[in-house]
Amino acid sequence: MLNFIRQGAGPPLLLVHGLGGSWRSWTTILPALSESRDVVAVDLPGHGKTPAATDSNTFKGLADSVEAFIVDQGFDGIDIVGSSVGARIVLEMARRGKVGATIALDPGGFWQGWERTYFRSTLLASIRLVRGLESALP
Repeated sequence: MLNFIRQGAGPPLLLVHGLGGSWRSWTTILPALSESRDVVAVDLPGHGKTPAATDSNTFKGLADSVEAFIVDQGFDGIDIVGSSVGARIVLEMARRGKVGATIALDPGGFWQGWERTYFRSTLLASIRLVRGLESALP
């Protein structure tokens, strides 16, 4: 289960952060969004207060976790916004037919050939670095 915060009133809106972030990545816009929307912001597996899962170092694992959250919370058709890797995840949720209006801010993940290998190796290194630094963060 993903850790999440929920605030505001109105139609629901799901926010998905990028690599190394948490729901707090959205704090600068949460107040404004919450004026007209029931905002739900999640921590992806291995980020914030959501523990890592065995497959949380893969895109499929992260996407499957978000899909499970949507289903578990009864959010089928929810409007969704993602940033960076979160943007790629929200596009995947749209492809799977799980969400309504979709906004992808700076999506990554459309590489081919050597770019895919490079991204995977840097993604795994970044995940290890972030996890190592988490204990030193407030």
